[in-house]
This record gives sequence, structure tokens and C-alpha cells, in this order.
Amino acid sequence: MALTVPRWGMAMEEGTLVSWLKQEGQPVGEGDDVAELESSKIINVLQSHTRGTLRRKVATEGETLPVGALLGVISAPDVPDAEIDTFVASFKAAPNVATTHGVGAAASTASAPAASAAAPATGGTTVIPDRLKQGGDDAAAPASPHARRFAREHGINLNNVKGSGRGGRIQIEDVERAIVDAGGSLAPVAPARVLGAAVATGPEFEETPLAGMRQTIAKRLKEAKLDAPHFRLVVDAKADRLVELRERINAQDGANVSMNDLLLKCCATALMEIPACNVQFDGEVVKRFRNADIAVAVALEDGLITPIVRGANLKTVRDIAVETRELVARAKSGALKATEYEGGTFTVSNLGMFGIRQFDAIINRPQAAILAAGRIDQRVIAENGKPAIARLWTLTLSCDHRVIDGAVGARFLKALVGAIEDPAGIAA
Repeated sequence: MALTVPRWGMAMEEGTLVSWLKQEGQPVGEGDDVAELESSKIINVLQSHTRGTLRRKVATEGETLPVGALLGVISAPDVPDAEIDTFVASFKAAPNVATTHGVGAAASTASAPAASAAAPATGGTTVIPDRLKQGGDDAAAPASPHARRFAREHGINLNNVKGSGRGGRIQIEDVERAIVDAGGSLAPVAPARVLGAAVATGPEFEETPLAGMRQTIAKRLKEAKLDAPHFRLVVDAKADRLVELRERINAQDGANVSMNDLLLKCCATALMEIPACNVQFDGEVVKRFRNADIAVAVALEDGLITPIVRGANLKTVRDIAVETRELVARAKSGALKATEYEGGTFTVSNLGMFGIRQFDAIINRPQAAILAAGRIDQRVIAENGKPAIARLWTLTLSCDHRVIDGAVGARFLKALVGAIEDPAGIAA
């Protein structure tokens, strides 16, 4: 049985083999974890859908391969090695491979060699103290792909490293710091690569290749910007009553509902009222969904990911708050499943917490609209011919003009502003 690169979601085109969790000759059961693969957004565990023995590891750790490419071979232990060799050499892909499982019978031999991990520093060697190498399995330790690769190459057990990232995620800097603190040493960096170093033989800058996630984000945002004709609509919603609702909910039982949680609920309400915005578009077919599956933009160290609150129209604000916190925590620790961020019918991106008043967001394909939320400001407005103070929330809706017209987007914003300014019907 061929173990191939799966397609986790419609947009996935390739995956990087982070680590093998089984070794050649080890038995493999149905549902066993076999390897870790990094897709465009996150690291997922590849599971076997058959029983047997891992007879051959074809791909190497750190290698980036297209969907359907051959990773390894699982077979009965008594199959001759010559048969395995013949199978690997003659392996062909069926066209338009779209496997969604860890093992598939159709795969591509056109494997693209990965750009290897960053080259080791020159001019010396890295010395790792023995106490950093000791300990049990560190597969569960939250770490960036770069940090995990470096640790694996140098025999470091990540259980001995304290992470400084969100959720305790270990960064490459944490690994390097642990080496120095434990009495080890790092290979010196080549002078010409040091940021700002005044070296006659090299430029005064540091070159950092885009990480896999950042490359994919760049590619997809460019495609979305070029393929989808964006237009934008901007409104200011009076958020005073929504702010008061949040204060009442949180005061009742110590709930931790944010303004973004309330905004998600208001968006779900508006999407149910204007279902023409609750759609996906693949360039040919418009899919209109029964429920509002709203993606939430979450910033990561290496890029951006959009976990989805599914059926937000069916949930209370408290339910949304709890689910969003859990999704964000798993996103930042690299523990999201592909099903938790692939798809969605609408996206909310909120930069208000960074003091941004207004911005434009690029549509998250195959969705057809995204809402950009800025900060809530107290401003002077005219009310009944007199000046008054109101909390205004600037909201910008980006729409794909191929499927959403200006009038439809305007009706959605009208419904959204209505839900924000009169939130009495929102279930707490």
C-alpha cells in the first residue's frame, strides 16, 4: 500500500515531511500515527488506513512534496524487498489526485525536492550539553518547524527547552538560549550574514527565506487579489449598546465574552438575513450554505491562520466565546486539525486591539466576503440636530464582485449594523 501526501482541504498543493513517527520494519496498525506533515497552514499527523509493516521510507524529513507523492510503502512483512523496490520505481500517479486520507493508492512520482533547512552556521561547531539530549519522547512538545528541525539535527530533546512563544511554543531562539544556558556553544554566524555588520565582503543585511507557510500565504493572497475583483464598503456602527451587553454578560457569571465574540454573532445573524453573502465560489459554481461557518483571522509567528466557528448562527455568544478561545489557543500551539481551518463561508479579521481604526482585508478564497473590524472610538456625532458622544465601530466589507453585487453587500452591512446597534435579540 502506498503512503502518500494527502490533500487536507481544497487549496492544499504540497506538504513537507516534518518527521517520521514509525521506523522501517515497525508494525503499523489501522489508525496509527505514521508521520507528521506540514501543510500550508499547520502541522498535522498522517495516519495509516491499513495494517502491515512500514517497509520503505521513500521521502526524507524536511522534504517538500506535491499532493499524492509517494512517502513510503506499507505491506505485509513477508513481501520480498525486490517487490518493494519494483513498486517504488514504477509508482505512477493517477491524474487529479485528491486523496484526503493518510494512505492512497494513487500518487505522483513528480516529487519536488524541498528546500532544505537553513544551512548551519559556518566557522565552528555547535556543542550540545548531554543534559539537553536526555528525556522521553518530545513529539508532543509545541514547537515551530524550524525549532523542531534544529533540535532533531542536533539531538536535542525539546522537553528540556522552555518555550517563549504563545501557549509555550518553542522557537528557534529558545533552543539556542537553552544550549548556551546549559553550558554549550553555538557555531558562530558567518560575518557577512549578520544584520547590520559592517563587512566589506558582504551586504549589511540578513537574508531570510520565506518559510513554507509564508510562501503559501503570499501565493494565495496574490491569487485572491488578482482573480477576485474586490470592492469595499465602509460603515460606522454605534456600538454603545453592544458594549453594554458585553458588560452585562460578563458581570452575570464571570463570563469572558469579547467584542469580537459579539461581532461574530452579529455577523452570523446578518448572514442568515442576507444569505447571498454566506457563500463560496470556485470560479464556476456558487455554493450557498445553510449555516454561518465564520472563520476568525489569527496571527501566528510565521503567518496567519483562520480557524472556523461552525454554525455560529446556532450558538450563543458564550458558546462562541469558549469555542473561539479554544481554537485560537490550538492555532497558536500548532495543534489545529485541517478540518478546523479549511472551508468556512465568511471571515472576520479584527485589528482593533492594535489601535487600527480602519483597514481593507483580502478575501479568503473560496469565500466571497471578509469583514475588517477596526477599533471602537468615542467620537462626536450629530444626533437630533445636537452634538453627542457615541462609540463608533468602523467596519469594512470586502466582496468578490463576481458573486456579490454592491447592493447585496450594502444590505448585509445594514443588517450587521442593525444587529450591533440593537443587540437585544442576541442570545447570550
